[in-house]
Order: sequence, then structure tokens, then C-alpha cells
Amino acid sequence: MLKYLRIQDMILIESLQIPFEAGFNVLSGETGSGKSALMTALALILGKRAESNILRKGVTKGKVEGIFDTSPTVSKMLDEYGITSSDELIIRREIFNSGKSRAFINDQPVTLTLLKQIGEYLVKFVGQHANQQLLSIDTHRELLDRYGESAVEPFSNCFHELCNLEKKLKSLQQNEATKQKEIEICRLEIEEITSIDCKTNEDDHLFAEYTILTQAEEFQEKCHELTQALSGDTSITSHLNGLKHTFEELLKIDPSLNEHYQTYQQSIIELQEISHVLTRSMTSHEYCPSRLSQVNDRLSELHKLKRKYGKTLDDVMAYCEEQKEHLDHLENGDLHIEALEKEILKKKKECDTHAKKLTAERQKAAQHLESEIMHHFKALNMSRAQFHVTLIPSPRTQFGDEKIEFFMSPNIGEKRVSVTECASGGELARLMLSFQVLLAGKEEIPCIVFDEIDANIGGTTAVSVGAKLKEIGSKHQVLCITHFPQVASQADFHLQISKEEIDGRTLTLVQTLDDELRKRELERMHGLVPL
Repeated sequence: MLKYLRIQDMILIESLQIPFEAGFNVLSGETGSGKSALMTALALILGKRAESNILRKGVTKGKVEGIFDTSPTVSKMLDEYGITSSDELIIRREIFNSGKSRAFINDQPVTLTLLKQIGEYLVKFVGQHANQQLLSIDTHRELLDRYGESAVEPFSNCFHELCNLEKKLKSLQQNEATKQKEIEICRLEIEEITSIDCKTNEDDHLFAEYTILTQAEEFQEKCHELTQALSGDTSITSHLNGLKHTFEELLKIDPSLNEHYQTYQQSIIELQEISHVLTRSMTSHEYCPSRLSQVNDRLSELHKLKRKYGKTLDDVMAYCEEQKEHLDHLENGDLHIEALEKEILKKKKECDTHAKKLTAERQKAAQHLESEIMHHFKALNMSRAQFHVTLIPSPRTQFGDEKIEFFMSPNIGEKRVSVTECASGGELARLMLSFQVLLAGKEEIPCIVFDEIDANIGGTTAVSVGAKLKEIGSKHQVLCITHFPQVASQADFHLQISKEEIDGRTLTLVQTLDDELRKRELERMHGLVPL
């Protein structure tokens, strides 16, 4: 759940720290007081794109930070991306007046893509326009499947596998002229790659050798200079050896210097060893024009391959294997066609099995859904309304063998009409709210935000809406923006949003209401106290 929201220098907000509680949280306030600004800020830490005009006038940077409880699912996702997780999840978004932004999870920088992925498991927004989704029958299918937890995925996976097999079959059945030309191209490409016979990382090794060969003369000169200084009659080691007798005479006077004498001798030995190593290196790094030419030619060949077939030699070799497989398919097309046809037939039977199971699950779920929706309708002052779920057989798609469509009739005995055509704003709002209650126990998302979900309903119905939101709040954290006192009075936790002019600037303020302040706010919402 969302525990805390901090907002700084955004829109009309200078600095806000807003606590939230488990259960049903309500946010109330006059129109224009800044409720939508809070929702915008929350959306920003969940991955929404930011605009520079959301910053307060005169500032260069705004910041939003949210603190959430961490779920096992989110912790697992964080681990996969190497982000340290704990009991709390801290998401921060920084917005700059240049239009750029930065995102952080637990103080580690992340992409907006990851932020969106994480956000989908933290908060779900249900706005006043979410009801319009019910005007699409695709939404009808999604809602039924979520309610019934239907086995859509096994069927969809099988359907996509079948489509891929049929695509392969169609490719093999191409005309002979195209096939022969493709065979010729495949053979030429395979021959070009195999004739060069490249190895993994061969270009890296050759480039290292090329670097050494091109600098061999300089290497020889430096080594010669060092060996001359380290060995020979006038070298450092020769001079140090000549001074050994002097050191030995010194030991006779002060034996305590013996340890340093041993170090002195060891230094001479190590310098002699360095001289030997450099001498051997001169031999192994001899300048060889013929070898340099060979390496250069080979690198050119490998570069040509990479330019044509892949960024790396591994990519080139992988491409070669793919072309060999493709050539085999082309040259033995008839055999492959026969095998594919058998595989397609088998996959179609598998799809049929999954499709029948999916249809049966949907039929069963539809019966229960009709009953439960009408039960909620009664509580929402729509006791005469009828709700029906219709499965319409249709050509098979990735979603099954039927279309799903919701129908309603406002009163008993009236004709059923599709929800996409007849439902009023109030009916859509109550239908969507009913679904939110039904799905609350089936979804893992801990926090649901309702932004004026109670729009388009009457005052009496608002009491029932508040009860439904409180019911959802028993399973999820609910944040609800409302203008209805009938809804707000049923909340577990009440926040008031207001505007004040301070030092010539208008600022949004948020106040946690105790019992007395809440009573006054509910009276204001009822219109019983002056604005």
C-alpha cells in the first residue's frame, strides 16, 4: 500500500508530506483546490511522462517521492533488475524545467519503462472516465475473464503457436522461381562464411596481435634501452655488484644491517631477472612485416563478414547456422511441408481442446457474474435493472471462439440492449463500481485510486457507493476523490485539500482531519457552512 507521498515545487504545491492509511482513504476539497495535482504527482512516480509546465513558477526542479509497502511480486522484480529491496519501497521522480526527468527506486536510478512495470503492481487508477471503457466489448471480455479467472493464456499460447506453424507452412509453399533464387543466395552466403572459417573472438585476438606488430620497432627500442641500463659493464646491476664489498665491510661494523643487506642482494637478483625477461620479450616481439600483412588481411576478411552478417563473429556464425537450416527447409520442402501439416493438425486439435475449456469456463462465470452484478445493482438503487452476459460464437481469434458482450435492461420486461449502446453515465458508473468490488478479491494490486468514480450519480445512491468503496477498502487500500459527503462520511481516513494565498502565491495544502474537523468538512460538503 501507499504509506506516504511527498511533493515539492509542483503546480500549486510548494512542499507537502501526505500520510495515507490502510483501508478507505478519502480526499475532499473544492473544485480547483489541487486534488488532481495529487493524482498527477502519484502518476509520475508510477511512470507517467512528465511535462516541464507542471513545475511551480520560478523553480528549476520539482520532486515527488512515494513510500510503499513491498509485495513479494515487486521484490522479485527488483531482484531481477539488481535493485536492493526491503520492507519499504521508495520511489522518487525528479522533474527539471528543461523537460527532462530522473527516476529512482530505493535510491538506484531506473528507466521509466521499469517504473511503469513496477507501478502496475502497486496502484490501479479508476477515473471518472474509466466507465467509458465499458463502451468497448473488448473490455467486456477482459472483465468476464478476470472475474472468472478463465484459462485464456493456455489457449492464446496455443493459438499463437498454431499461427506460427501456419506461417512457416505458407513460407514453404512459395513459388518455385522464388525458391530457387533463395536457395542460390543461401548457398552463396553459407559458402562465403564457411570458407573464411572464423572462430569466436578471433578478431579480438588478431587485433591485439596487430597492435603489438605495428609497435614492434618501438617496443624493441625501449627494451634495448632498458636492458642496456640493467646489464653490462656500466649497468645499474654491475654498479650495485661493485658496491657489495663496501656493504659487507659495513656489516662488520654494524651487524644489525644484515637484513637490509639481504634486501640489497635480492634487489640485484630481481633487476637481473627483469633484464632477462626484457631480452626474451625482444625476441618474441620481433618486427615481422609478413605476419603483419597476414593479420591485416585476416582482419579485413572478418570485418567484411561482420559488416554483412552480424555485429560480432558469434552473430555471423549464428546467421550461418540459420541459413543452413533455412536451406535445408528449402531443399527438402516437400518433406517439411508434410511434417508441418501433421504438426498443424495436432496443434489445431490442441487448440480445440483449450477453446472448449475456455468457452465452458466463460459460460459458468457468466451465470455467476449476472447474479452478482444484479445483487450489487440492488444495493446501488438499480433494483429493477437486469444484467446479462452473452457469448456470441465468432471466428476464432487469440481470445477464443466467441465474443463477449454485456446487455442491460433498465426495468424488468424491457428489451435487452448492449451496454455499449444504451447505458447512461450513472448506469455505467454503478456497473464499473460493481466490477471493482467483485474483482477486489481477485487482484493483487494493493492500492486502488478512484478519481470521482461517483460522478453522474444522485445523492441517495452516493450512500451505497460509499458502502461499496468501504467494502473494497477491506481488501485493498482505497484512495477516493469525492465531492459527496455521503461517500466521504464512510471513509476510515479523511484528507482535506485546500488552497491558500501565502506571500502573494497560491498554494495547495493538505490537512489530516480529526473528528471535529471532519465534521466541519462534511457539513461544508453538505452545503451547511459558508465556503
